[in-house]
Amino acid sequence: MAVMLSKTYAAFVAAGAPQKEAEEAASELASYETRFGVLERDMSVLKWMVGGVYIVIAGSYAAIGTLIWLTLKIAAKVGVS
Repeated sequence: MAVMLSKTYAAFVAAGAPQKEAEEAASELASYETRFGVLERDMSVLKWMVGGVYIVIAGSYAAIGTLIWLTLKIAAKVGVS
């Protein structure tokens, strides 16, 4: 017997569905639940990756800002106007 949702199976049987059909329906629903679990896990990885991209972008802006500040400081010291 495949993995199935026992409460769903019991509800189908209580509603009057034949046991074989109730078992197949509960098994099918369990497979969808497994697929959604995989999607949730994949989404967590993608969220983590996107967060890392924002950190890299923020670091790049900080580095560019520092370079501009140093360039202006050197230009002021040399006397470039």
